[in-house]
Amino acid sequence: MHKFLLIPALLLSISFADVRTFLFSKSFAKSGTFTPYDFAGVSNAFDWVFVLNDGKVFQLQGNAPSVNNVFGWKSVDVDPHIGSNAWNMIYIGDFDKDGQTKFDWVLYANQDKTTQIYKLDGVSAQGTFVYKKIDGIRAIIEGINVTFEDMNAQSSSSSSSIDTLGDKEMLEVKDSQDLRGYIFQTNESVLHAGSMTIKQQITLKIDCSGHFDYTQITKNSGYENRVHATGDSVSIDWNSIHLDGKNDEGQMFNENIFDIKNDYLVAGKSCVSDFGSGKEGENCPNHIYLQKITRYQVCQ
Repeated sequence: MHKFLLIPALLLSISFADVRTFLFSKSFAKSGTFTPYDFAGVSNAFDWVFVLNDGKVFQLQGNAPSVNNVFGWKSVDVDPHIGSNAWNMIYIGDFDKDGQTKFDWVLYANQDKTTQIYKLDGVSAQGTFVYKKIDGIRAIIEGINVTFEDMNAQSSSSSSSIDTLGDKEMLEVKDSQDLRGYIFQTNESVLHAGSMTIKQQITLKIDCSGHFDYTQITKNSGYENRVHATGDSVSIDWNSIHLDGKNDEGQMFNENIFDIKNDYLVAGKSCVSDFGSGKEGENCPNHIYLQKITRYQVCQ
């Protein structure tokens, strides 16, 4: 019988708060799927292949692992079966900012609503991969795409649109309490400055306690800068959301974000800030605007 995924890995049941929050922020497309395949003369622990979305198949450790090929991939011409004992894999970018991407992967069982979700976290002294379990989360699988749900969120039996989970076209905001339980995400804006192309995206998550988690990612010609801040002070100030907390370096973080017009935030229209210009959507300053409003918790 095959063990978990590709190797008898060390599974640590811990909470990966930052990764967990990031997984809630958007939908992901899997890079491929690990599934068992019985190769002659190969240890059971490495009797696995990785199937890309286009159908190409690679044997795990078919070649000797190296710095540039930590999994030892080898292209093979086989036709593996993909069932419920397979594991899907998504790439989350250089999340730990170590300049390497070989362990920036999340794996989840090939079963809809699975809670078997792990972050790849290195290699043990015995040469097997180490995983950390991400608790309190489940995967919703739709074809090659996956979204992740917070299992700690309170459920609601109400059929009212304001009391259901999922994406919203608009949100009425009378005070900061109305923001709780939501994730707000911008489009990925693109600016051209001479020969440079600058891309930026912002994600703001506010839980039922009023705690916020803010991430701003700016990309410039292969360079990526990540600003991350958290805090417990969220208010409405000058018709926008005001955040007061600290960044990862312990420095004070104060930011006004998302213009509230006529007591509403509107997906596809509300600017990150228009300073009273009256602009919306693609016409927002720097072409960055609120693209998605997602309710992920029902707060009492």
